[in-house]
Amino acid sequence: MEKKPRTFERIPVFIVEDHNDVLEFIYRCLGSRHLPFEGNTLVHFDAHPDLTVPMKLPTEVVFDREKLLSSLSIENWIIPMCFAGHVGKIFWIRQEWAQQIPSGRHDFTIGASPCGHIRVDSKLEYFISEGSFLPKERLRDSRSIEFHVGTTQEILACDTRPQNFILDIDLDYFSTHNPFLKLHNEVKLHEKLRPIYSYKLDRKDLTGTVAKRLEQLDFLERIFTHLQEKRNLEGFEEKDHPLYEMIESLHRDIEDATESPIDWEIVHAAGCTLDSTPLPHHEATEDELSSSLEIFKDFLKKFPTPTIITMSRSSEDDYCPSNQVDAIEKAVLDILRDIYGNSLTDKPQFFYKDNKD
Repeated sequence: MEKKPRTFERIPVFIVEDHNDVLEFIYRCLGSRHLPFEGNTLVHFDAHPDLTVPMKLPTEVVFDREKLLSSLSIENWIIPMCFAGHVGKIFWIRQEWAQQIPSGRHDFTIGASPCGHIRVDSKLEYFISEGSFLPKERLRDSRSIEFHVGTTQEILACDTRPQNFILDIDLDYFSTHNPFLKLHNEVKLHEKLRPIYSYKLDRKDLTGTVAKRLEQLDFLERIFTHLQEKRNLEGFEEKDHPLYEMIESLHRDIEDATESPIDWEIVHAAGCTLDSTPLPHHEATEDELSSSLEIFKDFLKKFPTPTIITMSRSSEDDYCPSNQVDAIEKAVLDILRDIYGNSLTDKPQFFYKDNKD
């Protein structure tokens, strides 16, 4: 029998730079029984869903905390918690300009593929484009995930109100950049990558679509890894692939325009973001920030009290604008103090590079 969860005297606040680092503190709260071991709700304010599936992560690593934490990154830290059963319900609260997943309820099943990797049965293009879709009947050790998407107003209109939940806030929810837009602008990289990474979605044959998409992405990973390691295409053996000539041309264009060493893995990462809905790019004005903060405050007034609060700055990788992040952080902390009063810790814990007292 699972022991009854413990309660904090005051709600803790954990603030990190890279969003996946909040997982360390969520796991600590699971281990200390301040969060139930299973079935938690994640209320996730963010410009991005962060629900990418870590495609090559063996499912057994999900249950090895140290290996897991060192294997994840900012876009894929949530899904392993769902596979493990720690999180059973997700609210992605987004702005109007964050359109990677449409508003609504999009429940899905998560489980292990026959090869022992995490997969989902969601037919959202967000998952299909990365190749993580697998029909439910092929998933083992599966769990159901309740998934809500919407703006604050849309989420408040839902009947569901969680009682034990993690309030997770990425400061790029209030203002965000797409850092890849500036990458090799001199050769219009985004325009050149788009036809390389595009694919055809066939809703009548999702399994076939995913198989072709995975072949495409695997090839692109191989060729860009070769470029990263060899700095040229000599010795690459798949020159008969339909995408080879476009990548050869891209390589030549970037090399001719750039004197400094090229990070081809970053170029590949930029391409992987070019599916049907691009990453949001919206640096908020002062008026927009003020309005968003007021709407955020109003939401918290109408929502239950969280068990813990996690926060990510996301500024060093230029998702949250560096000229705005400190002011946004201060404003959010002020709102949390105003809403939760003495129930909130008076000592938020700062775990990022410019460590604060």
